Amino acid sequence: MVSDSQASILAIVSNPFLSKCSPIILKIYSLLVSLKIRSFSIYFLWAPGYIGINGNEHVDS
Repeated sequence: MVSDSQASILAIVSNPFLSKCSPIILKIYSLLVSLKIRSFSIYFLWAPGYIGINGNEHVDS
């Protein structure tokens, strides 16, 4: 799974049951656990979306 949201990836791979987090994160985490039980391997990759691309930082501000 590739995402440009580092915060989302960190929220999903940490144990969301130990802290308050979004119900969506809890749902994603429980789906990942059920896939792992069935021997699926899920990998996360952070792809920095706008970093270093001229003009993109300006658009976000």
